[in-house]
Amino acid sequence: MLCPTCLVPRPGDAGPEGHSCPRCGQAQAASLAEWQAFPPLRFLAHDRSLPGLIARRTLLGTPLPTDGALAAGRIRSLLAAQLSGGSWNASIGWTAWYLYELHLLGVGRDRPEVRRALAWIYDRLDRFGEFHERAEVVNSYPTVMGEEQAMARRGIDLHGYLLAHLLPLGVGDEPPIRRATEFLLERYPGGRRCCPRCTANLLAALALVPDDRARAKGLAALAWLAESQRDGYWRHRGGPLFYFTLHGVGAWPEGREIVARAAPLVRQLRQPDGGWGVRARAEKTLLVVTTFARHGLLPEVAA
Repeated sequence: MLCPTCLVPRPGDAGPEGHSCPRCGQAQAASLAEWQAFPPLRFLAHDRSLPGLIARRTLLGTPLPTDGALAAGRIRSLLAAQLSGGSWNASIGWTAWYLYELHLLGVGRDRPEVRRALAWIYDRLDRFGEFHERAEVVNSYPTVMGEEQAMARRGIDLHGYLLAHLLPLGVGDEPPIRRATEFLLERYPGGRRCCPRCTANLLAALALVPDDRARAKGLAALAWLAESQRDGYWRHRGGPLFYFTLHGVGAWPEGREIVARAAPLVRQLRQPDGGWGVRARAEKTLLVVTTFARHGLLPEVAA
């Protein structure tokens, strides 16, 4: 949760028996009123979509009376759309994304519908440890910035996307995921991929892999993104890919300096109501708040 006084993450819930803020020492619980002074947090505190729900659960600690029904309704909707074989849209990318959504909504990896979906994904893994998207599927997938991105039907870019959304489920110890992770580590040399977007896509996955090779390759990618950053951005000043790249960089503790250099631009891009972006605004706002909070930099863009 965030401290409502100085906007830094603190361990556990605040309160008389909770943990105090590591910066200001206070342990008071947050309320909706306390977030009114910070436009981005006010935006998320009252947002009625999934990003707002996630923000209230994981960052703000200020649930709305309707949040329980919102979460339950979204879970029912997702499970109703699951195909009999276990997938969503008969697509490996969409299936991984919806599993990630269910995870954010508190659905565990042992639930039968989740296991069925994972089994379907694992069947798309060949003997070399490479995932394959079905040829009949349009290979464009949802992202944390709220807009779809196209991915190749196979190769390390698809692996980066899939692992970034499957590893949070706690399946990193399962043999198919270990093989897929090894494929990525063997094929990706580290550093620049082809562009900031694709490099950041791999960074988001490598940040979740507890392996010295993943760390070395990720640090090389961060170094290239730091070198190619100009005036706080990369090729896409303020566009959707700017947020996507920021997310990948922000997943690494070593990305703090890069995130800090983006702060002046991020402040400029903030809309009067406290949100970011033109489309999928709640998603982009949650991405910015989460990224800057992770590095203790949220006051730079939220005040």
